[in-house]
Amino acid sequence: MRDHQQKLLVGWVGALAPLLFPQAKGFALDFHPIPSQGDATGLEQHYLLKRGKAGTSVLSFFAQQ
Repeated sequence: MRDHQQKLLVGWVGALAPLLFPQAKGFALDFHPIPSQGDATGLEQHYLLKRGKAGTSVLSFFAQQ
């Protein structure tokens, strides 16, 4: 993960956690790559489970309490 992505996630989770999880003492992040068919400029290679190999994709995540 790039430094600017790490800083964005830390700030975003820090700001939203009290609103989304007011009683929570912890949560889980679940990361999923979304394959990209378009321009690969600026995108990274992530393992794609259905293809069984790394491919150009956008990494998304879901927060679970």
